[in-house]
Amino acid sequence: MDDVQRCSHCILPASLPSVKLDQNGVCSHCRRYQRLYKDWEQVRTQQLKEFENILDKAKRQKRKYDCLIPLSGGKDSTYALYLCDKLYDMRCLAVTFDNGFLSNQAKENINNAIQATSTDHIFLSINRNIMLQLYKLFIRKCSNFCIPCLRGIGVVMHLAELYHIPTIISGTGGRVAYLSTIP
Repeated sequence: MDDVQRCSHCILPASLPSVKLDQNGVCSHCRRYQRLYKDWEQVRTQQLKEFENILDKAKRQKRKYDCLIPLSGGKDSTYALYLCDKLYDMRCLAVTFDNGFLSNQAKENINNAIQATSTDHIFLSINRNIMLQLYKLFIRKCSNFCIPCLRGIGVVMHLAELYHIPTIISGTGGRVAYLSTIP
């Protein structure tokens, strides 16, 4: 795994389709992002202020949890958890939905993140064989295997309503949002 070439900014692997590294080891997505935000410091300052206002509003509601964080075990959601718990002192509920393809490394990362924070965690898992049947069914019936996972994401959203959690903090951004196809 040491021979995997990665972007020097966001660490996306160069093996992903549409990821091309330049001579400085920076990927095409980071370069595109930099072109979109030429005055990055001004944009960053404004976005940070907006983000902190959202977090302050959630904290002022004085609920059991200030935010819900979908936790996949990847770098983005783990960093979102770290920010909310350690830097912003949010009361967090992390939720993991295992669609049957969660790797052992992701599970270990999730466990480490939960142990390192004061976060409560819900792990949702559906029997792998049932998920495989659902994937096959949806591919056959409507040529789309994403629907079972999207339903799992819907359950996560339902948990925010059930626990009256005012904010959902997702660990993704413009540089990698193309992977999820969700804006």
